[in-house]
Amino acid sequence: GGCGPRVLSLVAGTDSATSTAGAVDGGGGAEPRRCRATAERVRRRRRDSLGTSDLVLQAQADVYSGMPAQVTQALVLLERALALEPGYALAHAFAAMCHHCLFLRAGLHEDARSASIRHAREAILHGQDDAHALTFAGFPIGMDGHDHAAAFVALDAALAISPSSAITYIVGGVMLGWAGE
Repeated sequence: GGCGPRVLSLVAGTDSATSTAGAVDGGGGAEPRRCRATAERVRRRRRDSLGTSDLVLQAQADVYSGMPAQVTQALVLLERALALEPGYALAHAFAAMCHHCLFLRAGLHEDARSASIRHAREAILHGQDDAHALTFAGFPIGMDGHDHAAAFVALDAALAISPSSAITYIVGGVMLGWAGE
């Protein structure tokens, strides 16, 4: 099955009964959902500030490093971006990954784990049309939140938007491997 905004709102922890456009219907199939996802991508709004995109791009290499010193530097840039645009899904997703790294590689501190999950949920809430954000939010939900079902809802939604996303398949494979599947 596919994932509509209502399903993703459940994953984000913000069940909104009014968010039914694209919700999973009893037998509508995946095609209408794909069409809605495509339409939403076409209508995706521009960033409120080019500065936010620049900050996220500057942070990207440090986020991808997966090393505590670098992700700590990335978080400074991502927090600035989120201060300018609190609903920037990719900034939240990258912040979730940074906090995941700090949790995993810098002492297993609960505050890093909870920040990872909080940012991941915000990324899903605000990034229902952004495959990259959904992918990088799904991973911490699964790994740090231990909610594999919710993680795979986000990854399935990412693949509905971008069916050839290698990183989404990689992230999903890592989670399945850690789960012993």
